[in-house]
Amino acid sequence: MSLERREAYWEHRLQEVRAQLSEMGRLAQRNLHDSLQALIQGDSDLADQVESRDSEVDALEKHLDATVVAFVSTHSPAATDCRQLLMAMKIGAEWEEIADQATTIARRARQLSRCATMGRPIPLESIANPVQAMVAASLQALDQKDSALARSVIDRDDEVDRAYAKAIHEIQASILADRSVVGPALHWLTILKALERAADRSANIAEEIVFWLEAEDIRHTTP
Repeated sequence: MSLERREAYWEHRLQEVRAQLSEMGRLAQRNLHDSLQALIQGDSDLADQVESRDSEVDALEKHLDATVVAFVSTHSPAATDCRQLLMAMKIGAEWEEIADQATTIARRARQLSRCATMGRPIPLESIANPVQAMVAASLQALDQKDSALARSVIDRDDEVDRAYAKAIHEIQASILADRSVVGPALHWLTILKALERAADRSANIAEEIVFWLEAEDIRHTTP
């Protein structure tokens, strides 16, 4: 095989890696959206669907890792390719974690649909909307190779942290006012933590995109 054909072949394999990452991202995004819909609508069937689809994301992560290992073991990647491969494995793990958080929300939604003692104690949209926006933007930044958009995702994490802290305070106040709501309140606390973690994972994805595109490691830095 000529050098030109060899390089074309491996560029095709890199495109496959990026395509797998995007597919994982779309599935994770869908699961998060559907888990929140199951929560809002009290839809146990939809919650079951979210949980059953989690295995699809797990399988994609394993396939992605195997593809990357095969690439490294049979090719001497350049620096740019190395960054892309490192980015792929790390982002794959982050998408899988977002899907796991969606499963957590779906399970708690199923439990809450059986509770009659407590409705929705917080304006869920105040945290759910920015989290979903972060997930969507991180996927778009990956697909479009847009480091500026990736950086904007990181900037939104503080907004989620503030909404999370406010919601936690409100639920704690509900518990102090009425001890009978402790059970469902614990489900809500778990849901809030899952959303906060999904936002953190989206920010991690954005950091990896910046590293891939700009060769700059911006983890653990302050503005």
